[in-house]
Amino acid sequence: MDNRHLRKLTSAPGISAITAIIFVALLLGLVGSYRGFDGDMAEGLIYLLFGLGAGVYLFVDGFSEYRKYQLILQTPTSKVRAIAMGQVELYGTVVPAKEKLLTSPLEKKRCVYYSAIVEELRSSGKRSEWHAIFEERKELPFFLEDETGTVLVDPTQAEYELREDFSWKSGWRRETPRTLSSFFAAHKIVEGSGLGKRTLRCKELRIDPEDKVYLNGTAGKNPYVKSAMKNEEGIMLKKGAEDATYLIADRNEQELLKTQRWKVAGYLLGGGALILGCLFFLFLLTNIL
Repeated sequence: MDNRHLRKLTSAPGISAITAIIFVALLLGLVGSYRGFDGDMAEGLIYLLFGLGAGVYLFVDGFSEYRKYQLILQTPTSKVRAIAMGQVELYGTVVPAKEKLLTSPLEKKRCVYYSAIVEELRSSGKRSEWHAIFEERKELPFFLEDETGTVLVDPTQAEYELREDFSWKSGWRRETPRTLSSFFAAHKIVEGSGLGKRTLRCKELRIDPEDKVYLNGTAGKNPYVKSAMKNEEGIMLKKGAEDATYLIADRNEQELLKTQRWKVAGYLLGGGALILGCLFFLFLLTNIL
């Protein structure tokens, strides 16, 4: 197994998924001795096991989100000029590195980061699901500036907490923005018309020049500077150890903490409720209760 796949398995979502799979496998072994399930009962059992897996995943992931919340809460906000090596927290303005910028695919905006997705609603029998027909993410190094100085940021492997800059969903008599029509044409995505019109939705998230961003990551040596005149010139913000937090958000610390509290509560309470509910009906189904 190469290091890239190992990182995915040992990340927080990877551990949550493995825990959920093991838990469901144990339950399958527990109910495997039961016989006489008819078709409806077997289908119900499958849904309950999927629900259990989802509940375990959410519950375990809730503890990961709680650790992130504690890190954000306990890491003091630094000024650029006073950065020390190690885990740091900063809040400042995005400045392009050497005026080098990306162009986002959906809105054609100049930026240092974008994540774009186009999905189509597809139906099969009674079920309808969204399927991605285009998905792309790109990023560039940039500078973070506050009133004391400027520091280089390498966003590779960062986790982003961003609001949507653009969203659109097709509908009856709903016009398609010009930049989006151009994108569809370039990527041979046909919207259709009348009864044959496809149901599409699009979303784009970006970090633009002059945006205010929060950053919690590792301050390390800047490999592009041999001799620094100022402390911050010799530093680059980046991903640290494999399990280190590296977060970039388009909101300040207080807003981020509020969002994180809701996320932790939702994951722990929602995952716990799903586990208990599915276990209750599973025991009823197998006549254990």
